[in-house]
Amino acid sequence: MSYLKEFLRHIEDNDIKELRGLWEEYCICDIIEGEELKSILQAIKESSLAKPFGSDVELIVPLWETISDEAISYDIAKLIFDIETTNTAALAALAYNILKKRYGDHKYFNEKIRLIGLRHKKDFQSSLSNYELLTHMDENKFVYHTGGWGVGEVIELSLMREQFTIEFENVVGRKDVAFKTAFKSLIPIPKEHFLSQRFGFPDDLEEEARKDPSKVIRMLLSDLGPKTAVDIKEELYELVIPAGDWTKWWQVARSKIKKDTMIETPKSVRGCFKIRSTELLHEERCKESVAKAKNNKELIAICYNFMRDFPEVLKDEKTSQVIEKALEEIVSDDKADIVAELQARLLLKEFFRDEKRDNELVDSVVGIKDVASVIQDIEVSALKKRILVIIRKNCDDWKERFLDILFSFKQSALKDYAFGELAAEEDITALREKIMTLLDHSIENPRAFVWYFQKVINKEDRLFDDEELQKKFFERFLMVLNEAEKGQEYKDLVKKMYSIITAKRYIVVREALAGADIEYLHEILLLVTKCRSFSEHDIKILRSLAEVANPDIKKEGSGNDEVDDVMWATQEGFNAMQKRIEHIATVETVSNAREIEAARALGDLRENAEYKFALEKRRRLQGELKTLTQQLNKARVLTADDVASDRIDIGTKVDLEDSQGKKITYTILGPWEADPDKGVLSYRSRFAEEMIGNKEGETFRFKDEIYNIVSVKNIFEE
Repeated sequence: MSYLKEFLRHIEDNDIKELRGLWEEYCICDIIEGEELKSILQAIKESSLAKPFGSDVELIVPLWETISDEAISYDIAKLIFDIETTNTAALAALAYNILKKRYGDHKYFNEKIRLIGLRHKKDFQSSLSNYELLTHMDENKFVYHTGGWGVGEVIELSLMREQFTIEFENVVGRKDVAFKTAFKSLIPIPKEHFLSQRFGFPDDLEEEARKDPSKVIRMLLSDLGPKTAVDIKEELYELVIPAGDWTKWWQVARSKIKKDTMIETPKSVRGCFKIRSTELLHEERCKESVAKAKNNKELIAICYNFMRDFPEVLKDEKTSQVIEKALEEIVSDDKADIVAELQARLLLKEFFRDEKRDNELVDSVVGIKDVASVIQDIEVSALKKRILVIIRKNCDDWKERFLDILFSFKQSALKDYAFGELAAEEDITALREKIMTLLDHSIENPRAFVWYFQKVINKEDRLFDDEELQKKFFERFLMVLNEAEKGQEYKDLVKKMYSIITAKRYIVVREALAGADIEYLHEILLLVTKCRSFSEHDIKILRSLAEVANPDIKKEGSGNDEVDDVMWATQEGFNAMQKRIEHIATVETVSNAREIEAARALGDLRENAEYKFALEKRRRLQGELKTLTQQLNKARVLTADDVASDRIDIGTKVDLEDSQGKKITYTILGPWEADPDKGVLSYRSRFAEEMIGNKEGETFRFKDEIYNIVSVKNIFEE
C-alpha cells in the first residue's frame, strides 16, 4: 500500500491540488490493490475534500474494472458513486448495470431504480448505497441515523408515500422519514450488529454479556471500531449492564478479554481495545513479548503474567523452553541485582520444579541482610510472601527477623502473615513489646498502627485483654487521624480511618466509650473536634454516644449547643440577608407563581418542560427561604465586645506568612459574608477553625503548609 500514506498526508493537509495530482498518477498505474483503493476512497469520502474531488473520482473506473474480487469490487463501486458529483451518462449506465446484475430479479427493482434517480439519470449520487438502503428497509430491520437520533427500527414502509415509519432510540415516538431524507441520514445495519442487538434485543444482549463477556466485546469492537475502556463503558453501562452490576461485570470481562486471542488489549489506561486482523495465539504472544523485553524487570513481569494468566503456554514445549531459558539467564547474570535473581529463582521453583533450584533459592533467601527492602522492591506481589515463608522454614533467627520487619511492609497480607506466625508461638513477650512500641510511635507509622488497630477492634490480636489499654488504642487512633489529615500522602488512609469509625453505626466508638470515666470522654470529644474528617452531624452523634456512656457529660454541656448554633454576622451582613429573604418572599416567589400558571396553560403537564422547570424553581426558592429564615432566627450581630483582642477569633483580621515568606491577609466573619477571593473566610471553614484560638507570633499547620501569625487585629478598631 505504497500510495495510501501519500493520499492520507494530502487529505490531512487539506491539499486538493496535490490530491488531484496524485490521483491522476494513481489512475494510470498498470495494477492496483483492491484493498488499498478501497481505503483511499473511504478516507476521501470521510474528509472535507470529498465534494471538490467528486469530479475526479470516475478516472479510476477503467482500473476498477480489472479487480477480480467481486466483494471488494462492489465495495469500491459504492464508494465511487458516493463521491462522484458529475452524474454523467456513462456513470449512470455503469450504476444501472451493477445493480441489474446484483438485484435484477428483486421485486420492485424498476421502482427502486426510479427512486434512486437512475431512470432519469440526472441526480444519482450514492445510487448504489441508496438502492441497498431501500432493499434493506423492511419491517423490523434496523438503521443508524447519522444526525444523532441513534439506532432505529423500521415499523412500516410505504413505496406509495415514499416514506418509512421508524422508531429511534433517542427520539420520543415514531417518526415518518421521507426516502430523500433517509438517503442522506440513514445507514442500514444488520440484525446481528451490536447497535441493533442493544436497541432491539437488550435482554438477550445482557444475557449474552453475562454468559460470554468477551464475545459481546468482540462484537462491539468489530462493529464500532477501536474503543477505550471509557468508550466501552459508555456503550454498555446501564444500556446493557445495570449500573449496580457494572464494576463486578467489568472485572470479569477485563480478565476474559485479556485471554481472548482476537482482541488486542492496550498497554495504557487511555489506549484502545482493537480487533486483530488475524488470531494471535498466547504462545506466539509470549515468545514475542519475551524477545522484546528491555530489562530484567520487564522480562520477569512478562514471564510471570503469561504463566499465571495462560498456564497453557507451558504445555507448549518451545514456549516453555523460551521462558525457562530467559529466567535461567537472569539467575546466571552476574550483573543482575538480588531482587531480579530472587524473583527468577522463585518462578523457576514454582513452574519448573527442581530440587537443585530449591536449595539454591533457600541459600539466596537466607543470605539476605535487608529483608524488608528486598521484599518491598519485588515487583510481583505474589512472590513477596514466599520469601517470608522460606525464612520461616529455614532460618533459626526467623523470630528476630520477623519482629524487625513487621511494620515495614505496605501490604497488610505480609504483616498478617508475619504477625500470625509470631503470635502462634508460646512466648509472645517480644511481640507485645513490639506492639507497645508501635502504640508509642503511632504518629511515625500511621499505616501500621491502623492495621493493628483493626485487629484490636475485631478481637484478632489475643495479646492484650486489658480494657484500659484498648481504650488507649482508640484515643491514639484519633490522634493519628488528626495528624494524618494534615498531609496529602495519607489521603487514602484518612478515608479508611473514617469508615472504621462510622461503620455499623459507630460500633467502634460505642465499645471504646463503654464504662469510660468522664476525663477520658472529655479527651475523646476534644480529639473528635480536632479531626476535620468529622462533619457537624458526626460530632453530634459522637457527643450523644459520650452522653450515653456518662450522663454527666450532658449536664456539663448544657447551653453549649445554643452557642454553637449562633449565626454570627456584621450589621451589614445581617441587613443584606433580611433584604434577600424579603426579595425571595415578595418578588421571586410571586414571579415564579406567574411562571407556573403560564406553563400550566400550555397543557399536557406530563410532557411540559416549562411546567416542570417552574415547579423545580419553586422548590428551590422555598428551600432557600426556609434555610435563610432559620439562619436569621439564630443570627447575632457581631459587635466590638464580641471580638477577642488577644487571639484569632470571629471578627479579627489576621496577617499570615507561609513557609516561603509569602504574606496573606484574612478576615474571619460569618458564613453569609464569606468570600475567599477577597480574603474573607467563614469561621466555620476548616482553615479558619485551624487558626481560631492561636495568638500573634504562634504558628499552625494546615494541610502541608506551616503558617506564622504576624499580627491579629480587631476589625472594629481599624
